[in-house]
Amino acid sequence: MNEEHRVEWHPSDYSAPVQRVFMLSLDSLSLPFVRAHLNRLPAFERLIERGSLRLLGSSGDFASESVWPSFCLGAQPGTHGQYYPFQWDARTMSFRRPDRGCWAQSFNFDPFWFALARKGFKVAVFDAGQINHQIKVPCVQIVNWSYQATGSASSNPPELLAEVRRRFGYRPIGPEVQVPKGRRQCNAIRDSLLRAVKAKADSIIWLAETQDWQFLLAGMYELHRAGHNLWPINDEFASDAAPDAMLDVYMEVDRQLTRILNSINLMSTAVVIFTLNGMDANRAQDHFLPEILNRLNGVYLSQVGKTRGRVGRFNIFGSLRKALPYALQSWAARLKGENVQDWVVNKSLTSSLDWASTPAFALSTGGEGFIRLNLKGREREGCLEPDEADALSVG
Repeated sequence: MNEEHRVEWHPSDYSAPVQRVFMLSLDSLSLPFVRAHLNRLPAFERLIERGSLRLLGSSGDFASESVWPSFCLGAQPGTHGQYYPFQWDARTMSFRRPDRGCWAQSFNFDPFWFALARKGFKVAVFDAGQINHQIKVPCVQIVNWSYQATGSASSNPPELLAEVRRRFGYRPIGPEVQVPKGRRQCNAIRDSLLRAVKAKADSIIWLAETQDWQFLLAGMYELHRAGHNLWPINDEFASDAAPDAMLDVYMEVDRQLTRILNSINLMSTAVVIFTLNGMDANRAQDHFLPEILNRLNGVYLSQVGKTRGRVGRFNIFGSLRKALPYALQSWAARLKGENVQDWVVNKSLTSSLDWASTPAFALSTGGEGFIRLNLKGREREGCLEPDEADALSVG
């Protein structure tokens, strides 16, 4: 075992009073995967054996993208409004990322650590999930430096982000294009994630050593990215990853976790390592839902005597996404950028729909397969009167 991976830390259950709290999120960690490979993950093995492991419920059971805002605000999704990574906007009749443009202001909220800071606690937060840029930040905070989804990065104080980038890279985790990858691409993703894990650990250690803090919260997202691209399966829509590619990333997280914990005085620091959602192979069948709804919409409209117009308009964007090789789609998305990628995906989801004769449509979710009613008075181009909603739902 090399020097960096020597497990020296101890649980903070001694008589010394707890003076600080360190929270580390390993986003989308798969506990079953960890347990299946404990012989290769000594830090995780020690945490499970010596720590206090708890499995808690969350809003991720029905809306995977809601977990970070729910955690940060301490409220259910109905309060903060974030449910999906590509969320429906009834005003524009389109799907949009909640962190883009003026729309992002609708999802701004004060996370719980702002209240801690305003009470006088020394707080530092590093890459907490789904925190939009805010002007009045009462603590040390870095947002979206090396995070699963790209977004505008910022920090308080402003020079802190520049220093992190100078020391540890601009955005080590890089962008994501969610299409199946070939073996060469998967190997490149694995290698980049190994570097990104090290960079994030280095930056967390540096921040903990240079800032005066009583509460420190940090997030690592490399396991999330690995789960999307390197999960060891051979399903139809899976990437061609090497059998141990994802395990390689978990082993690097394990090594860097040891370094992080060895750098903190655990005799006086309470440590909470958590994940707000897990990861598993994608076996969702929500790609059937649009065609099912198309047929059900037609049946409903005929039953209530309404004329259906422009059924099944040709969707060039959807057809291109099905026809173009995944490698070419990935290359084009990286070349054109995320805004163009989002525009194409949005068009592929909506351009075949005639809103005047679409009483219900499929939402773009994390695979949950949810349906939205196209209500007049709520959607800009609503089709369904509010008093018709029950008949459609029951029918």
